[in-house]
Amino acid sequence: MSTKKDASEILVYVYNKHRKLTSREKVEAETEWDTGRIDNTIDYLRNLELIDVTEHNNNIEALGAHNDPQTPIRLNIRQTIISLTEKGIFTVENTQTFNSTFDFEIGVPGLFKFSWQVQNL
Repeated sequence: MSTKKDASEILVYVYNKHRKLTSREKVEAETEWDTGRIDNTIDYLRNLELIDVTEHNNNIEALGAHNDPQTPIRLNIRQTIISLTEKGIFTVENTQTFNSTFDFEIGVPGLFKFSWQVQNL
């Protein structure tokens, strides 16, 4: 599958399922695509200014591992947030713009055909 087709799927997926905002981790879990494929898709959508990507680092302190439960450990949880831009939303909602951007017609966004099994859309 081409990066352009992958990008159209991720754009519609974020629009339909997450109402314009999701995490990269959710996309990875849902699509089961390899890291390179997701990176290429995100870069493609960013270059078209259809999405914004924000990195968040959260430090979490918890009690230690099972072999030393009294020693606190610090975890750094990194999360990548993908949000649709106004241009991205317009592209999904305007069939002519979607067609000219991705070279095929979207039809009804809620009935979009994905290359993977979308859960609970």
